[in-house]
Amino acid sequence: MNDIYKEVVKYTKNLMFKEPFYGLFLISLNKQVDKRIPTLCVEPDNLNIKLSINPDFWSELKDNVKLGVLKHELLHIAFFHLQNFDRFPDKILQNIAADLEINQYIDKEYKGDTWEGLEYDQGIFAHLNLLPKQGLKYYYEKIQQDIKDNPPIKRKGDGDGNGSDGSGGPGPGSDEDNNPEKGDGEGSGGPSPGNDKNGNSQDGSGDNSVADFVESLRESEDGDIHSLWDAIKDMDEAERKLIQKQIDHQLKEVAENLGKRNRGLIPNELSEYIASLYIKEEPVMDWKSYVRRFAGISPKVLTKKTRYKR
Repeated sequence: MNDIYKEVVKYTKNLMFKEPFYGLFLISLNKQVDKRIPTLCVEPDNLNIKLSINPDFWSELKDNVKLGVLKHELLHIAFFHLQNFDRFPDKILQNIAADLEINQYIDKEYKGDTWEGLEYDQGIFAHLNLLPKQGLKYYYEKIQQDIKDNPPIKRKGDGDGNGSDGSGGPGPGSDEDNNPEKGDGEGSGGPSPGNDKNGNSQDGSGDNSVADFVESLRESEDGDIHSLWDAIKDMDEAERKLIQKQIDHQLKEVAENLGKRNRGLIPNELSEYIASLYIKEEPVMDWKSYVRRFAGISPKVLTKKTRYKR
């Protein structure tokens, strides 16, 4: 286990050299080795977020892909996928859409020839003509509509249904990459064996349609591992906001550690949001409520009419 931690430290330094912002962000996260998960994922840790790593999965990754996987998980956090994972009814589609969104920000050199994950403009998603950098909701609705227009041919019970477990581990993030692997349901998973290196479906159905791919994930043993997110599902809005504030604090801290001279190292995809964290809004006084409260606690003044001479 100690070897895994040492390796993560090593690749954190490499990531810091290549992309300083994400390297510093990774340093701020708690890490743990955990065989419960099939690949990698980020998950709640009280009011913080931690990175969980399956040691067997990690040891099989190529060096450059390890950097991509780590960045993928950081993007899940920075794009608020963690605290918003239950805002969409279909968790499998939400995971796929989340990966389509963030994998666009991972350089090709981090993926390599064997990179397994989801790409918005490749493989089974190419025919959708999806626009780049449109956000999770856009990809979710586009995939949902395609499944309605082209329902799955494969049905539960056909074939072995296990070819692609879409376990969601870290893949370049979560299940991701160019294979439709499923993510971990938490919006945090990583690459899964959903497709081969050429983007061909490995779900055992022999069909590369989006609908069949999604069905294979639903049927697979690891297709639904969002139990890791139960902690967030049961959180109320106040607790979610506390988690968001903690993430905002970490993002600001990383930006400040870069220093004013290196503000250009803040990634374009995050620069606008981080800048908004420094905008101070003047408090707005609700005068009507104030007057009502004041009147309610002010002492009563009693007057008595009397006759008087002019």
